[in-house]
Amino acid sequence: MITISKRGDLAVKKLMTIGMVAGALILGLVTGVQAADVKTLRGEQVDTHSLSSPVPMLVTGQKFERSFRQQPPLVSHEVDKYQINLKANECLKCHDWRYAAKEKAPEMTKAHYKDRNGEEWDEVTRGRWFCTQCHAPQTNVAPLVENTFSAK
Repeated sequence: MITISKRGDLAVKKLMTIGMVAGALILGLVTGVQAADVKTLRGEQVDTHSLSSPVPMLVTGQKFERSFRQQPPLVSHEVDKYQINLKANECLKCHDWRYAAKEKAPEMTKAHYKDRNGEEWDEVTRGRWFCTQCHAPQTNVAPLVENTFSAK
């Protein structure tokens, strides 16, 4: 069995630390070189410094038609600063059945008040609590891929 003194332990720790720092630096250099050689599946060179695209603008004040019968309605107003977490849901201040008429907002459908067993509640069920899970803000953007979907 080999024993190392406390002084030896410190030397080993220093060497390991130096090795990890050197490894991180080498990894950073290699990754930087690889990022410059990024290509698409079609073989085109990609400029990794300008990958971000402009953020599409939200279209407010008008309603978009649904693409299919069961599509959740698109949100026609800003929601990015809304608080939606386990304890709070700001969407309910306008769209809950108790406030919708007063706020002149569309009321949520009865399905939002049914649990998975079909039992109706006066409160929105937890399975429907996170609105932005299904409802997306509406934007005027071109489709990312060609789409020939027809609901007929």
